[in-house]
Amino acid sequence: MEHIKVVIGANYGDEGKGSVTSHLTQLESSSVLNVLFNGGIQRGHTAHNHVFHCFGAGTLDGASTYYDKNFMFNPTGWREECEQLGFKPDLYIHPEATIITPFDMLINRALEKKRDSKRHGSCGMGIYETARRNLRLPIYAKDLFREYELYNKLRYVQRIYGKIRCDELGLDEYILKVSVDQFMVDAYEMAQHCKMRTFEGIKDDFNTVIFEGAQGLALDKDNLKDYPYLTPSHTGSTNILSYIYDAPLDVDKEIWYVTRSYVTRHGNGPLPFECSKEDINPNIVDKTNEPNDYQGSIRYGYFDVDSFMGRVENDWKNYEDVANVKQCIAITHKNYTHGLMCIGKNDYTDFNKLTNHQYSDVYDLFLLEAKPFKDK
Repeated sequence: MEHIKVVIGANYGDEGKGSVTSHLTQLESSSVLNVLFNGGIQRGHTAHNHVFHCFGAGTLDGASTYYDKNFMFNPTGWREECEQLGFKPDLYIHPEATIITPFDMLINRALEKKRDSKRHGSCGMGIYETARRNLRLPIYAKDLFREYELYNKLRYVQRIYGKIRCDELGLDEYILKVSVDQFMVDAYEMAQHCKMRTFEGIKDDFNTVIFEGAQGLALDKDNLKDYPYLTPSHTGSTNILSYIYDAPLDVDKEIWYVTRSYVTRHGNGPLPFECSKEDINPNIVDKTNEPNDYQGSIRYGYFDVDSFMGRVENDWKNYEDVANVKQCIAITHKNYTHGLMCIGKNDYTDFNKLTNHQYSDVYDLFLLEAKPFKDK
């Protein structure tokens, strides 16, 4: 491993992390590993007109994918995305990456519908319910290779844990009466095509490791002032700091903080400087964020540099003792804002003027302008 790059959304998700990951993968001439290190398959990272949920956004650029132990996945979601892609991408999984069951998803969706106008903004993929259930009955990637044990755990979730949870939440336990047959078939198929590895056991097989974060810093589970409109994971660098600190001193390290030239949020919760899409650009096209039953429609806001840089600098503190690391800012979707940052209605300005910083290198790409920002 010669290079480490970390891609982190600095707002509420939907910043363009897929575009940045794909771009960084394309820049490498040899083997690349995209590491999914937080959240789960509720992530939707778009690259090459495909929305990646179960694989790194550099997949179509030749990257392999690794599920870290803090990533949550669903074998059925894996199978469905393989069908969409038309092939089974190279996939490595930490033995203790967490499996999302159909029952976690069903409880999550029923509860979010019950909340009605007080919904938390869940994607309906069972992430919070999986994290909660895993404290009592963990189901890990290694269970893919233990068919009998996996089946028994699923039945326990359905018959005992799930009923208790439905009773706690005031949900009809009838929602749990679904077959697990297809799930078991998908789990078996996934086990045949993935490889169980720890990060230490795989990192030296690749020249470049790109840690591809999900969601955004404003949704981190420790951002308690915005509770409960958060995601149940660390969206910044917390989960991967040990990997960064353990890397050899001569490994180049880049931390990329991503934002659009405006701000978006999908689901309920605070959104400072909220506005309509028309106030930014009525022609914005966002195929990744179509309206759905759980999050509703995507929301828009003006870019605020103070809150953005506050989140960035707070995460950047994690790297104070790390040598040979560069902080970078990636700004996406500038094609909708005249190549500038949208800070108010009909009000656009250059990012440099907002921060009083200049950059040494500039990459101008479709939907992407990526700039090195600070060296250490």
